[in-house]
Amino acid sequence: MNRILAFLSLLTLFTFLSCDNEPYEFDFEEVIIIDEMEEEDTICDDAITVTNEAALAFSDAINENYSPLCNNYKAALLAQIEACGDDDEVLQSIIDSLGDCMPEVQITCPIATEVADDVADAFDVTTEQFYTQVCNAYKLALQNKITACGDDDGSIQTIIDELGDCSLN
Repeated sequence: MNRILAFLSLLTLFTFLSCDNEPYEFDFEEVIIIDEMEEEDTICDDAITVTNEAALAFSDAINENYSPLCNNYKAALLAQIEACGDDDEVLQSIIDSLGDCMPEVQITCPIATEVADDVADAFDVTTEQFYTQVCNAYKLALQNKITACGDDDGSIQTIIDELGDCSLN
């Protein structure tokens, strides 16, 4: 907006100081083009923000919400391409890498239970040096078990809560 006002001020000053007595014709289309360029920049910035938010949400996807979060991310990428362009085709390659947005691995309850039990055994014998890493792995295994098997009585979530932030006190 400031650029337009400065432009108009300079244009007015030039018109009054001009030695030519002919009437000056002002090109309003030039001002409209400047406004449209600023609007396109805003639309592109908004599209990038939406894409970043969708990418962040997709990074936390689990089996149950993988497909919708993936599809939202793809839609945001497509909107960003439309708003900003994709000259180097980086955004299109991300879309292509997402494929059909189906989770590649479905974790079954028996597998999730076996993994959680194995990590629990490792957690029981871990040393202080590896406590945080093994604790976080245990929490992740328990989360995967909840996803695959459910947690009707809340006992798995209770273990996760008791582990806290996995830091030694």
